[in-house]
Amino acid sequence: LVNPSDIRLKENIVNVNNALNKVLQLQPRRYNYKTNDYPTMGLPAGNRYGFIAQEVKEIYPELVYQDKDGILGIDYVSFIPLIIEKLKNQNEAIDNLKQEIASLKTININSLTSNNDRTLGELYQNYPNPFNKSTQIKFKLINNANTSWIYIYNLQGQQIKSYQINNAIEFIEIKASELTPGIYLYSLVVDSKLIDTKTMILTQ
Repeated sequence: LVNPSDIRLKENIVNVNNALNKVLQLQPRRYNYKTNDYPTMGLPAGNRYGFIAQEVKEIYPELVYQDKDGILGIDYVSFIPLIIEKLKNQNEAIDNLKQEIASLKTININSLTSNNDRTLGELYQNYPNPFNKSTQIKFKLINNANTSWIYIYNLQGQQIKSYQINNAIEFIEIKASELTPGIYLYSLVVDSKLIDTKTMILTQ
């Protein structure tokens, strides 16, 4: 089936933006047609995959049609540009993540990792990592200190979070809602001395 698509036939042309959220609301289904109940409709036998018209109508009413008998149908062809827009959004997110990873490889971390002093404490890798809900940063303070902090930096070296800690606790929990998806550096600093720096990743 070839649908007419010449630009000379069209008007009111606009880009389809922000299609991602609506597309993700669609629920694919596996089903079988009631071929015995509707013998004159020529419904195919066996397992089929698609959407339920009544459900699609709640999200994309313009893609659902009703015949003279009240049976609903779906314009599946029109989903193609919506899915392409979704893939474009995903690729954009992947490209952004690649850029952040490239920045992480080239960033000068010497300012955060040089002259590390492990005599005052230890910093461990956060778990889970990557994370999308919450993660724990564990540490150990060996000696009583006047001030101890966990600092979180973005890849531009900007400090975006700080957590004061002490010997009475062994970890802090970072919730995904506190940050935006991306790659971060976190450091343990005790009495103005850098103990260690590690990397954590928050996914979407």
